Amino acid sequence: MRSASRRNVLFYSFSLFCAALVLIATALALATPAFAQVSFQPSVHNSPNTPNDIFQVKLSQVGKPDLITTQAASNMVSVFLNDGNGNFPASPSATYLTGGNATNAVVSADFDGDGSPDIATANCGNSPNSPQPPVSSSVSILFNNGDKTFKPHVDYPLPACPDSIGFLRAASGNSLPSLIVSYGQSTMTLLANDHLGTFSERTISGPAGSQITGVSTANYRGTNSGLDDIAAIMNGNSVVIFFAQPDGTYSAPVTIFSMAATFFGANTVGFNATGRPDLMVPFKTLSPAESGVILLANNGGGSFTMTKLNVDPLYIGVGQKAAEGDLQGTGLHSVVLPLFYSNKPSTVSAFAVFTQQSKGAWNGPIYLAGDGDGTAPAAVVADFNGDNKPDIAAAGGVDGNLFVFRNTTSASDCSFFANPSVHVCSPTPGSSVNSPVPASISANGSPFPIAAIKAYFNGTQVASSETNTLNFTIVEPPGNYQLAANAWDTNGTVYQTIVNFTVPATAPCGVPTTAGVHICQPAAGSTVSSPVAVSAAANGGTARISAMKAYIDGNQVAASTSGTITGSATEAVGNHTLTVNAWNTAGKLFQSVVTFTVH
Repeated sequence: MRSASRRNVLFYSFSLFCAALVLIATALALATPAFAQVSFQPSVHNSPNTPNDIFQVKLSQVGKPDLITTQAASNMVSVFLNDGNGNFPASPSATYLTGGNATNAVVSADFDGDGSPDIATANCGNSPNSPQPPVSSSVSILFNNGDKTFKPHVDYPLPACPDSIGFLRAASGNSLPSLIVSYGQSTMTLLANDHLGTFSERTISGPAGSQITGVSTANYRGTNSGLDDIAAIMNGNSVVIFFAQPDGTYSAPVTIFSMAATFFGANTVGFNATGRPDLMVPFKTLSPAESGVILLANNGGGSFTMTKLNVDPLYIGVGQKAAEGDLQGTGLHSVVLPLFYSNKPSTVSAFAVFTQQSKGAWNGPIYLAGDGDGTAPAAVVADFNGDNKPDIAAAGGVDGNLFVFRNTTSASDCSFFANPSVHVCSPTPGSSVNSPVPASISANGSPFPIAAIKAYFNGTQVASSETNTLNFTIVEPPGNYQLAANAWDTNGTVYQTIVNFTVPATAPCGVPTTAGVHICQPAAGSTVSSPVAVSAAANGGTARISAMKAYIDGNQVAASTSGTITGSATEAVGNHTLTVNAWNTAGKLFQSVVTFTVH
């Protein structure tokens, strides 16, 4: 079952902000041209004790990706198991103890070669006053039992509180993944996997007095050695790479990009879709106030091309882990950047989504709503339900939440306007639309995320959503209609677009001339949008029709006590079967069956 509803978060957000509601009517003719066709269905889950990192991995050799979050306010890690359909529980499926007293970062890989991914965490210790004994900073390894449960942690000490952890192919005598950890000093700790998950510690040094944070790994030069290099942030404002050498050592750090800013992590990704590992670096500057993400596209051979994507200056904080994937299904990858802004005395989280209109031509961002009191430090992208549409998951930070945004993008989605506004793609102004009436709406609330959309026909609410898109179909009698589409952002501002249209009188579904059932909608073999309009009529022969029922894939979607039946049903993309049964007063059954496709 899907976890906790977005509704609680939405209502909390509205009570959190005290800005006056301002009605902004947007005229389609004056709106900025549309961009980005992408939609999500959000859900919120309890992830306790300040989740400040997240990792997605299939914890068994079959199934869909599961989620692991840290507990920075305790020495534990949370595991959320996927039910196979992309649904996660309201609270962790299980929690496991780690070393240290604050679990800061997490990765997962098969460290012992048994085919089941294990968990590695980077944990901060402490130095309490006497007589409390000190707790060492450490890396904890939790080995998978083979059934998505984990053995007690095995610890390796670290010299200081770690900020990041990554796994890599290192020169350790076998192909099992090793680990690299940074902790804000001039050295990093390499835990070389010697054999079946046992590790030995090595030190990798940077320049004396430097501070190394935010590590990530890949073979950035594409060498034939099979060894991974190490990317990191040095002194807060430079992206460097320690290139792997054939003898198992690493080069001095090579700077590939620097600027007057604070960098929060070097994330290895593939946004350029070339097969070469790229880098994304969340950043912030104070003067001028600027936040966003640096994209470093790998040109091959260790050289990179930089693109800077900015968010609104409202966002005072950016997360250390950005994510990317083909969210639009176009082959052009999008970028997801976790954020937060101040609403004193608390903070509010959000997620910026940058899309590509063509390769290297970035749009956006579109802002997805997080939660009050959130700090949104990390995000991942993966296909959680196997529909070939990458979804988003994010750790909420101090709000104690896990956010999952299921990708519901389809060809019928309404594209977003670049300026804050509501875009009604259908019905179009002045159009004549047969019933059932399809409606497609999107809203962009930049800089504040859209938290809800409501649609009204002639003053009566007919549909709503708790995200920034709304698609629905509704049966309406002939007449003139006014659609008012209202959208609220998390700051309480209301955006509105009004569209006038007409529903014409249409001939009813024709009754067959002989005994039987005639299905008018959907037509046999047709491709339709969801919700699916259903319309049929029946002839009872020697007795009148007393009842009709319509079923899609065996589930009843409409019923009537006459010789005609209408209805609509929301159906998933794919092939479906509609069966319409009719009974006459003599008890005789008539049936017709059609197949159709939802795009």
